[in-house]
Amino acid sequence: MVSFHEWMLNSRSPLIRTVIRLKSIMLANAGIPMLALHLPAMLILLAPICIIEYFVARRTLTLPRKWIANGVLWANVATTLLGVPLTWAAMLALNIATTDTKTQDLDTLPGLAATVVLQSSWLNLPEPGFEWLIPAATLVLLVPYFFVSVFTERLVLQYLWNDSPKSVVNRICWTANSTTYAMLACLVVATLFINGG
Repeated sequence: MVSFHEWMLNSRSPLIRTVIRLKSIMLANAGIPMLALHLPAMLILLAPICIIEYFVARRTLTLPRKWIANGVLWANVATTLLGVPLTWAAMLALNIATTDTKTQDLDTLPGLAATVVLQSSWLNLPEPGFEWLIPAATLVLLVPYFFVSVFTERLVLQYLWNDSPKSVVNRICWTANSTTYAMLACLVVATLFINGG
């Protein structure tokens, strides 16, 4: 039977291969800044996310299609380039304040929870076999990313679609981001199962 570590090394997933390459060129105990993995992935997924959110908005709004497309694009660019990095920085500050970035005891439930939740922004993988912490931390970070995305996109869209009722823009932001973040979470989980099979 193939170990999880061997599976990671032989994975066909570009994201997993990138993680392994990044880990091999980093200092042994420096850890993995998850933003270095998330930001490129979010830039790659920006177009599909914008398309999905465009269709969510178009079902509700009576604005011209070009205005809807521009609004969705600028809102998602703001989220990707400002909201996500600032959220990651806040999670890193939480990591430093609560765990002092020290590797936790992964043999205990509190240590495992502290690593997955509190250290989700900058992972320290103590040894081979703990690479599963990468998608687990990604799932944890999707939660604050989601709320910041709703907030950021709502601000941008209320400015760009100022003739639309705020309640409608708010509902669009919640619905669109619920849809795309659920898909992102499924993608993270599916990557593990597809490559593990």
